Amino acid sequence: MSAIAALLYCTDGERELNLLWQAVAHWRQQGWRVAGLLNPLDGEGRKIRERVCSLTDGREYEIMYRGDTAAGACLLNPQGLAAASEVMREALDAPPDILVFNKFGHAESEGSGLIDEYAQAVAQGIAVVSLLQEKYVPEWRAFTDQAGVELHDLAGLAAWAADALAHGNSVS
Repeated sequence: MSAIAALLYCTDGERELNLLWQAVAHWRQQGWRVAGLLNPLDGEGRKIRERVCSLTDGREYEIMYRGDTAAGACLLNPQGLAAASEVMREALDAPPDILVFNKFGHAESEGSGLIDEYAQAVAQGIAVVSLLQEKYVPEWRAFTDQAGVELHDLAGLAAWAADALAHGNSVS
C-alpha cells in the first residue's frame, strides 16, 4: 500500500474531517507519533473552515479571509497558509509516524499551497494523509503519479495506517 492517502469527500467534508480526527486520536492511543494540520471542530463537531491547528501543540492559524468577497473568489489567505506551513516544516525536521494535511485542495491542485511539504514528506518516506474533495482527484492522482490510496471511511484509514507503518513507510 502507498505511503500517501486521501480521505475523499464530495460535500462539505465535515463527516470526513470528523473521521480523520477520530483516526488521529486512535493512532495516538496506539502510541504513534502524529503531526500536521487539521481544521478544528466547534463544540458541535462542525468544521471551523477559517482556521487550521497544529496536531502537535494546538497552535492555530487563520487560513481564510473573513468578511465579504467577490462572488466565487477564493477566500484562501496565502499569508496565513504560509505561516501554518511552519508546522509541516517542523514535522519534516522531526519526522512523525503519520503526517496529516488538512486537505489537498485548490492551492495544491495548482502547484502551490502546501504542495512542497507534501512532496518532501513523501520523499522522506513519511506516511501522509489528507482530506480530498472529489473535484481535485485528477490533480491529486497526477501529483501522486497514480500511487496514492483513496479512502472512504474510518476502517480504510485504519488499514492504510497499519499497512504504511508495518512496511516501513515512516521514519520511526
